[in-house]
Amino acid sequence: MSNCHIGYVLGYVDFIHEAALWGRIRPLVMVKKRAADGEWKVDRSCEPGEFGATRLVFWPVIPREQAHLVHRYVRFKVEPNEKPRDPERERDEFVVAEERWNGSMRRVVSPLGLTILPENSIIDSERAVDPRSGLRSQSTVYRRKMNGTLIDGPWRVVDISDPARLCLQPREDDHVVEYTLGRLNQETYHVWDDEYGVNQAVLLTEPAKTDGRVIDHLTESGLADWLIRVFKRDKPFLTSLDRASPGWRGRIGELLETATDPVLRKLNEQRFARLDSALKALAVDESRSDDLVEMPRFKEILDAAINRKIASERGQIEAAAQEQACDALGRLGQERELAVAQAEREKQAILRELDKIRAAVADAERLRDNAQAEAQRDESSIRAAANHLVEARERIIRDFSAFHGLIESMWTSGGGSSARPLVAKTLNVPSSTRPTVVPEGPAIDDPNVFLADRLGPTMGWWGAEATRLQVKRLHAALVSCRWVATPCPSWGVAYAEAIGACARHRIVAAEPTWLSFSDAWGGEVEDFWREAVERHDELHLLIFADADRALVQCWARPLLDIVSGLRSTLPSGLAWPENLRLIACPSADEAALPVPDWVVAHWAGVRAAQGTRPDEAITPGHVPFAVWSRWGMAQRGSSRLSPGLGVAARSAALDRSALTETFRRLEPDDDPEQAKQIAREIREVNARMIFARGARA
Repeated sequence: MSNCHIGYVLGYVDFIHEAALWGRIRPLVMVKKRAADGEWKVDRSCEPGEFGATRLVFWPVIPREQAHLVHRYVRFKVEPNEKPRDPERERDEFVVAEERWNGSMRRVVSPLGLTILPENSIIDSERAVDPRSGLRSQSTVYRRKMNGTLIDGPWRVVDISDPARLCLQPREDDHVVEYTLGRLNQETYHVWDDEYGVNQAVLLTEPAKTDGRVIDHLTESGLADWLIRVFKRDKPFLTSLDRASPGWRGRIGELLETATDPVLRKLNEQRFARLDSALKALAVDESRSDDLVEMPRFKEILDAAINRKIASERGQIEAAAQEQACDALGRLGQERELAVAQAEREKQAILRELDKIRAAVADAERLRDNAQAEAQRDESSIRAAANHLVEARERIIRDFSAFHGLIESMWTSGGGSSARPLVAKTLNVPSSTRPTVVPEGPAIDDPNVFLADRLGPTMGWWGAEATRLQVKRLHAALVSCRWVATPCPSWGVAYAEAIGACARHRIVAAEPTWLSFSDAWGGEVEDFWREAVERHDELHLLIFADADRALVQCWARPLLDIVSGLRSTLPSGLAWPENLRLIACPSADEAALPVPDWVVAHWAGVRAAQGTRPDEAITPGHVPFAVWSRWGMAQRGSSRLSPGLGVAARSAALDRSALTETFRRLEPDDDPEQAKQIAREIREVNARMIFARGARA
């Protein structure tokens, strides 16, 4: 296959996709301009396989104004198709080359050549064209005759309306020229066979008229129009022409001889010979008519005939006018009756629609009255329920005060040493009578010492259902993760007390009325958050008790988005300080709302466990916040994302990596794979199990 083609190709446009504007051209021969006259001629035939296996050239991105060239002969250049992609559209090995067109490079073609119609393409004596020929109206063609040995033309393809079809008519002055095909220069035409084996031909350059024989197609009725066209060539002669001018027919002959084109001059001579005899007869008839007109009797007869004709025409005109007036009056009456009937129908339709509207308004008013009555009843019910809630709250406060007094009396009466842990476990809240752990002892910088001497005994004192392993998991979760789920608020209180005075905690009970973040943010949550920002040298634990009393996905959404990394600050503009941890605890009964899995996927979790609780005494001491911060500075490496966590998968992977590193620091001799497994349970499993509805039973 050749890399490029130099020169132009004459081709036939086989197909154009009108919507997508792409098509295919069948290359026929190579062409070039003649130096003598600038006309195009055949240069050489196309070699077999010169244009690839398809023998077609792909024409992409056809300009809209060239879409009419389907089934036309065109001139174009080609280039190799370097990027075949679509096997249907771009399977050809060559495409139309780009050329400068209207100031830009476009893949365009130029019309070249005239179609020579086969003999069987002309259907009848009126020269109707076969519709399958693909010709368009106003195209110029030639036609083949006598088994393809002769051609004549030029013909113009015109629309005939009755019946609708295409016919051939002479392009110039009702005549064509007939040529012998074998005598024409072979460089001016090309004969080829299409894909169906039908012989086709194209004429590149129209031959000179002097090389053929003129055939006149002017009918007898058209001679008068032709004579008028000849007269118009010498208007002064026409104005002076009258009956007395002798030799005026000879003058017409002289006008015809003034044609410079030898073909037209010969055609004029033939037509004048046909017209001369008719002019002589017309002159004789004209002289006889003059004598007849001068006779008195003829004038009387003519005047009477004219008067009768006038009277007859006047009567016909008056009768026609009267009939038209009656018809017009009748139509107007009918139109008026139709208009009245239509107006009445529209009136009735409007009245029916008005009745429907009135009924709809009555129904709406009835529904409004019912809704107002229902709203008043609901308002009364809500007011009664609110009063009941206020009374219940006051009653609970009174009962709790009495119960609190009972506890104090039990403590002062000597039974406090055994009763206090049981009561604290039952209430799950820090007691105001227990002495606060203060940093009176030495600072602790070893996390294992902190777990064994401080956190474990403190959680045991609070009655937490936690083993030494759960103690270690709680510490690792709070050190490595921002938000942790625990079974009870006392776990967070115990952790803060174990840290000492460098830790602060706040318990906030979720209220069922929290429907948005602004409901939860106002009050204690915002105050404690700002306190954590200001007192950055202390650990702050914000504990949400009964977190599932309200829809967590609504009131905590900005907090969840910070954990997952979707946002960096709260709506108020505050960031999440490094010394702040959140703890979420479920309600202790079934009066709670379900927490979706995608919400708990943001949290780490430490579950309760049955086993031996730490019962050692609490060793004096404290943990400075700077030391605690170093315990939580585990490297957050990249871990594989776990499926099913949604948007929280990325933050879960980071937390899981930090948890693994924390466990390896606490137990450097343990199996690293076991540390990864424990980290996965804490970050991806336990929180979901803590907030499962069956876990409260």
